Amino acid sequence: MKSERFYELWEQVHSKESKLMGIKAGEYASGDDRLYNFKEGARMMGCTSSEVAWAYLTKHLISVQKAIQEGGRYNFSWAVLQEDGTYTEGIIQKIVDARNYLFLLLCCMEEQTGTKVSLGMEEGV
Repeated sequence: MKSERFYELWEQVHSKESKLMGIKAGEYASGDDRLYNFKEGARMMGCTSSEVAWAYLTKHLISVQKAIQEGGRYNFSWAVLQEDGTYTEGIIQKIVDARNYLFLLLCCMEEQTGTKVSLGMEEGV
């Protein structure tokens, strides 16, 4: 893949991630707590919010893995129209969701440990 296409795709995916995170905020949040559903899931299942985020992420990773294993004939779409008129997530949405869940996992891990994440570079990195 040439650099121009690489960065074009990067921008498109990043834009979708930002929009989707905003749209789905209502599904994850309660009031100002963006991690509410992860914490509530953890309470219900007797685990940590990070483990819940990992489980949600894994669901999307398995879907992507399945698409790869089925021969790489991907339907490069956001959503796929089914015969019954409903839509299912396409491979692009699954990848975008997975990337967002990685970020939500980071947030859960930060809150769980009480250690503020720093995105500064370590010396020598």
